[in-house]
Amino acid sequence: METMPREPLTHPLLTLAGIKSIPYDASGFLAPVYMKVPGEHREMPSLAFIGCWHGQDPLRLKAAMDALQWTLQSNPRPRIYIVEAARPSDKRFFDMPGVIYIPRTIQPQSEGIWMKEALWSIAARQAVKDGCTKLVFADLDCSFVRQDWALDVSKSFDGYDVICPQSCFYRAGQIEGVKLGLNKSNGYCHKTTGRLTGHPGIACGITAAFFTGAFKSRIMNGVDGSGDRCLWLKLRPGIAGSDPYTNRFSHVLTPADLVPLSPLPRIGCANQVIAHHPHGPQSNRHY
Repeated sequence: METMPREPLTHPLLTLAGIKSIPYDASGFLAPVYMKVPGEHREMPSLAFIGCWHGQDPLRLKAAMDALQWTLQSNPRPRIYIVEAARPSDKRFFDMPGVIYIPRTIQPQSEGIWMKEALWSIAARQAVKDGCTKLVFADLDCSFVRQDWALDVSKSFDGYDVICPQSCFYRAGQIEGVKLGLNKSNGYCHKTTGRLTGHPGIACGITAAFFTGAFKSRIMNGVDGSGDRCLWLKLRPGIAGSDPYTNRFSHVLTPADLVPLSPLPRIGCANQVIAHHPHGPQSNRHY
């Protein structure tokens, strides 16, 4: 018996972003969507898109490359920074046209350390030196659905120190996307309910002034990959007393983890939707 195609996913958050729907692919998974917009290509040098990479896993690499090829077509296009950390003998992948490429070499003393936030910080310091006033940090295997995402995201910084560039994201090409649908961001939940009940990861935005000031030009590095949750503890320390949030850490929180940023940021949110590209089962991601 043939399987009837599923009706595309619709949701008020998609409508808010100017997106009609998200279709399902032939395998029954939500498909990555690339929504082009008319107009001449423009640059947005005040905005930085910051990604990082280390690793050789082919599934992760394909997901990142698929997402990046769309990000490079952003219109207007921000300055795109990628820090790639690799061992001396490793192949490197992201030194390409359109990318401000920053290579780093993994030394023996750095083996086994979670690096994402540290690599993000390297790129952010360079972006600030280059004159960028707004910094968007994003997982490299993720892409904005709308080609003109930078317009809304840049505007959403006005009056805020930290934003979520996305109201929500979805997992394309994977069963988790079918099960979970759209995942609201912490920024969106904070904006609409005052509570941090959304997803803490995927992407965040920080003004250059707040990055160099309250963050002292360095985003705290999670010891075990929980960097996004560590970040939100600094942004809104009151969440540490609420379960099940703290139970999601695989390490015991220390007093240093609970010291808030000073001053605490004004938190905003853009209306964009992000697609997370597939790179294997959720339980075995080869980070």
